[in-house]
Amino acid sequence: MKFVCRERDCPGVGLRDTGCPKCQFSVTPQGVVGFAWRSLVAGLGERFGVRCPVCRDVIPAFQSVCPGCKTTLTVGRVVDETLGPSRERAKQLIAPTPFKVTVFQWAYLLISAVVFWFLFVALQNKAGVDAILPALLSVFYLVLFLCLFAWMVPRPTIVALSRRAPKRIKLGLLLNFLTCGILLDMAVKEWWARATLLAALFGAIGVGFWLFWKFLWPMLGASAPSGPKPFNPQDPQGRSVETE
Repeated sequence: MKFVCRERDCPGVGLRDTGCPKCQFSVTPQGVVGFAWRSLVAGLGERFGVRCPVCRDVIPAFQSVCPGCKTTLTVGRVVDETLGPSRERAKQLIAPTPFKVTVFQWAYLLISAVVFWFLFVALQNKAGVDAILPALLSVFYLVLFLCLFAWMVPRPTIVALSRRAPKRIKLGLLLNFLTCGILLDMAVKEWWARATLLAALFGAIGVGFWLFWKFLWPMLGASAPSGPKPFNPQDPQGRSVETE
């Protein structure tokens, strides 16, 4: 009884043989395990190999030199060759085209409308007689957030958005604003005491700032020492002349 050797043209290996009589392949446990390991490494190298950026031949994963053109691989070349096609497909996928922009705008408007409607229905189910005060407090917080938004965002950006944005985006932003109002109303109802205390704190800070700006700041400006006056040749220069 003979076993087939690793080479096809070999006559075979018998049970009592320690190696192939033609290719001298060792049929010992160490030889068999080494041959299996080398076969596994070669298979993985061919499976996960990369193409050479010069000759486009497949380079095994465990080699750093192309067997065809002898080009030395670097990390940058391997990354570019491996991720290059994926990057190109991603760029083509996210490239802004008129059709994609229109689809995105309609999707944004639709999602904004759906979220607003579900929150509005949830607010309607929880509405009661005592819903006026939380609504007023929510309006106060909305005005405060709008003031912060106008203070932090540059005015040219707001003007450009109001002039150049299409109507779908503007309507979506309006729905987002109403959705924020509904969320604020729900949060105020849930944490009424904390919301009232925080609103009182903001109100006190605003009143204090207004008083400081209206009354104290002009007084500080009037009492502050002024700098040197510009030279005027018509002013008295330390001498007085009496005229008859």
